[in-house]
Amino acid sequence: MTWGDAAATEGLAATLPAGSRAQARELSELSNRYAEEGRWQEGLAATEQAETILRGLPALCREHREDLAALLTHLSNRLGDLARPVDALGPAREAVLIFRELADGEPTPDVALSLNNLSIWLSEAGRRAEALIAAHEATEIYRFCVTRDRRYRPQLAAALNNLSYRLAESALPVRAEQVIAEAVGVRRDLVRMSPRQHAADLASSLNN
Repeated sequence: MTWGDAAATEGLAATLPAGSRAQARELSELSNRYAEEGRWQEGLAATEQAETILRGLPALCREHREDLAALLTHLSNRLGDLARPVDALGPAREAVLIFRELADGEPTPDVALSLNNLSIWLSEAGRRAEALIAAHEATEIYRFCVTRDRRYRPQLAAALNNLSYRLAESALPVRAEQVIAEAVGVRRDLVRMSPRQHAADLASSLNN
C-alpha cells in the first residue's frame, strides 16, 4: 500500500455524486487505505463523512443498512486506532444490532464478525466479562457457519484466537490453551491447503 493508492481512492471519491451511496462506499474504502498507512486521523474523518452520507439517504433499504453496519465496524476500528476504545463501543454495538436485525435471528457471518470486533473493543475498554461473552458467541456462530460452508474456517480460526485472549485475561488459562490449540489445528489444515495465504496466521496462533 502506498500513499499514491490512498490519493487515487481519494480522487475517485471526489468525482462521485456528492452524498451518494457510491461516494460513501468509496470513502469507507479510503478510510481503510488510510488506516493501512497509519494515517489514523484521516481514516476517522473519511469514515465519519461516509457515515453522515449513509444516515442522510432518503430511505435506508436493506443494502443501505448493510453498508451502514459495515461502516460502523470500520468507524469503531478507526476510533480504536486512535486509542479511544470507549468511544469505539457505540458504533461497534450499533453494527451488531443492525446485523442482528438483518439476519432475522439467523447466525450469520456478519453477526459473528461484528461480535468479534465488539469483543476486542470491550476488552480494550476494560469490560472483560462482556468481551468474553461476545467473543464466545462469535466463535459459536462461526462454528455453525463452517458446518454449512468450510470456507469460513479462516474466520473460525481468527475467532478462536480472539476467544483465547479473552479467556486468558479472564483468568481462565486452561480453557484459553484448549481454544488456542483448536485454532492452531484449524490453521495447520489451512496451511496444508494454501501455505502462502495462511502461514502467517498459523505463526500468530503458535505464538499466542
